[in-house]
Amino acid sequence: MVGSPMETPSFTGYEWTETGLKLTWDAIPGAMGYVIYRRGFHETGYHKLMVSEDTATTYIDTTMKPGEVYYYFVYSFRLAQPQGWRCFSLKGDIGMGVWLPKTTGLTAVSAQENSVRISWAATEGANKYDVYISTTPGGTPKANGRVSNAYGYHNSAVLGRTYYYRVRPVRIFSNGDVSVGDWSDELAYTHQEAVGTYRALLIGNTYTGESNELPGCENDVDGMRTMLGRMTATPYSVTVKKNIRAEEILSSISSTFGNASYNDVSLFYYSGHGANSVGADGNPTSYHAALVGTFQTYVSIARLKTELDKIPGKKVIIIDACHSGQFIARDGAVTQVSSSAFNSQVVNLFANDDQFSGDVSRTAVVLAADGSELLSEEAPAFIDRAGDTNFAKSGYYVITACRSEEKSVSTGYDSNGDGKIDRYFGLFTYGLCYGNGWNLARNAAISSLNADLNKDSKVTLYEAYVYAKVMAQSHNPNQTAQIWPENSAFVLWGK
Repeated sequence: MVGSPMETPSFTGYEWTETGLKLTWDAIPGAMGYVIYRRGFHETGYHKLMVSEDTATTYIDTTMKPGEVYYYFVYSFRLAQPQGWRCFSLKGDIGMGVWLPKTTGLTAVSAQENSVRISWAATEGANKYDVYISTTPGGTPKANGRVSNAYGYHNSAVLGRTYYYRVRPVRIFSNGDVSVGDWSDELAYTHQEAVGTYRALLIGNTYTGESNELPGCENDVDGMRTMLGRMTATPYSVTVKKNIRAEEILSSISSTFGNASYNDVSLFYYSGHGANSVGADGNPTSYHAALVGTFQTYVSIARLKTELDKIPGKKVIIIDACHSGQFIARDGAVTQVSSSAFNSQVVNLFANDDQFSGDVSRTAVVLAADGSELLSEEAPAFIDRAGDTNFAKSGYYVITACRSEEKSVSTGYDSNGDGKIDRYFGLFTYGLCYGNGWNLARNAAISSLNADLNKDSKVTLYEAYVYAKVMAQSHNPNQTAQIWPENSAFVLWGK
């Protein structure tokens, strides 16, 4: 009986305090003390951490390194009489613990109408985090949820309400043991409608040195950049690309818009050749269009939409190219515009004495591998017929320079009066910029936003479309701009 072993204790809790990791274990009947051994994850063996000669069943390990994982086991013992020997229990189960420093760097941002995104600096040693949410400050924190990453979403947030957030680090070990750190300082955040970021990708292809060289597209993107730069209420961050292949058109989308969020506006503008292929029956309603990169490379509607679909938020597409109406499936039928759009409110705005000449079609001549021109029924490989689609979908706001079967034109201007054309630009883009404060022909500012029909210093998709459409048709009646959605009040830009 003198040498009978003690019962074996097991750890029951691991809790971080201001001074270290607090270990708790079972109280063993008859025990006069306990011994704890510890091994660090990067150490080769256990060493004695603590010997107590009392019945306390807690111990605070104050010698831990931040983020380091430690393994513990505990013995119980009693003194055997009359010899005074110590009788020990068997070694207890191995417990795991880690010093988890206080989580810092809490930030919050409105992510959706009913959602707040909370993020923080990753805490060394943690593989989970508890998140506390309250509508009153200074409350006693408790976990409302547990997440695996250094961020989480509060998905029942109400606009205008202030919330109080705290986070604590958690480490869950493979054996089921759990260590938790202290709660972070409190973060107060009022959920509000987020202010979006405006980004624009402007692409102009002139195909310099190629057989299908197209003048004016570089002036288009320069004019668009200047026009957007004057819109102080919608501060667009503008990326300009000129003379690029199809692959770079697609890669520029992710590099320009990759950081967009739900409330951002991403504007894709293209000026260049448009290509198309009709069905074998020659029916215009079976047109399949594409943007033309340099060196006979092509971006079909399907490929373009695949890339733009990856971008969250509101997406604006403006295309000044032949057959561009197919990008919103505009075949033959004229987009209806309310008659009021063509009354004196619009027509009288054309106090414009710029005289144009030297029109150039923006249709690409599609070549086969041997250099010969393809017939319409010999659809080239760039056409993704099986997966072809269009952008007349929710989340997209689109203006195209013409219908599917129509051609868009570059036109010329004699800027110095010597009788020679010395400046080219897209007729549609000219109208778009002119209505929004920039004269592409004269490369000069216009004092008013002519396209702003209701004079609220903001130009909607519909207002921009109507002005550009009527101005282009005043010079080229066979070029009919198109819009999606019709009569949209979505604000493109403003001052």
